[in-house]
Amino acid sequence: DINTEKQSNGHNIKKRKQKDRSNQNSTPWSLDVLVGSVQQCNDSLKTATTTRNETSPSLLAILAKYGLSEESPNFTRQSLPGRPAKNKEERDEWNKSVWPTLFFEKKTTQFKQEEIALTSAEIELMKNGMQEALADAMMGYKQWREWKEQIEPSRDKELSLSISGALVIDPQTGSIVSRASQERKLQGIAGDAAASNHQIWASFPDYINPLSTAPLLAIQGVSRIERQVAISNGMESDKFRGGQYLCTGYDVYLTKEPNIFEAMSLVHSRVRRVIFGIPDEGMGGLGGPESSGQEAGIHSLPGTNHHYRAFRLNLSDGSDGCIGGDMTRKSLVAELRNRHPEKEVDCRNI
Repeated sequence: DINTEKQSNGHNIKKRKQKDRSNQNSTPWSLDVLVGSVQQCNDSLKTATTTRNETSPSLLAILAKYGLSEESPNFTRQSLPGRPAKNKEERDEWNKSVWPTLFFEKKTTQFKQEEIALTSAEIELMKNGMQEALADAMMGYKQWREWKEQIEPSRDKELSLSISGALVIDPQTGSIVSRASQERKLQGIAGDAAASNHQIWASFPDYINPLSTAPLLAIQGVSRIERQVAISNGMESDKFRGGQYLCTGYDVYLTKEPNIFEAMSLVHSRVRRVIFGIPDEGMGGLGGPESSGQEAGIHSLPGTNHHYRAFRLNLSDGSDGCIGGDMTRKSLVAELRNRHPEKEVDCRNI
């Protein structure tokens, strides 16, 4: 018979053998557990009460019934942990010296820190991805100038449009899946002219449709690939069914923070991460500028059915930041600021 006491929460466990009247060949055991503080368990050894506040036989009397006492070698007291194990080492030690112990690894601080830590390969990919996003923004401005040259110059004022860079990357391979500039070209160039050297813009998606922004164009580029697979192989084919679902597992790189509806579109697209450069001072959907004091973003709303991690480029002149403090980073920050000044004028024909 064993009595075990839990030091912090206080457990007294009495294990005693009982005779099975229905089957003399079996020898079942019952396990009585007392839960409480150490003092309460000590008091229970002497006196126990029923629900009617009547004094019941003490545990010492029950032990005496079986020829045992507190000094009996079969009646031992052992301290137990009053909490789950904090790490694997503690769990293994308690499993050997005490009893089987619970261990919730995903709830530990160490696991959470390791889960969000970035490897050197991931940091390098982020650096290259942001440079590619900037190149996409520069291509977008070039496309915008080409379209303006083709329309009639009779305007009350010069047309202006804020164009950001956006691309989708597969982090497993590091390859670019979709670019906003490429999708813009496919939607805006007239007919078969997209395949020729002489390109005629039938329309400029970003200008005629307020929902055709760079992040959404990049997402539409992924959808275009999925449609092509479905058309070529059929929606019932194994290739389509086992293929990519929206942007699941993909990372999105943006030169400017997505606004609220863009950030929600990224939720619906099931992206893994969003890495952006310049914060949106007015409509930032991922927290806005640090000075705004906004602590929450669309990507972390508790009521949504998908969440993604968001990273903002450190725009300071220090050496900290996820992509380093070298001259490449400083040049990148300068180009981003040049592409996205603090006060951007955006005139759309809507």
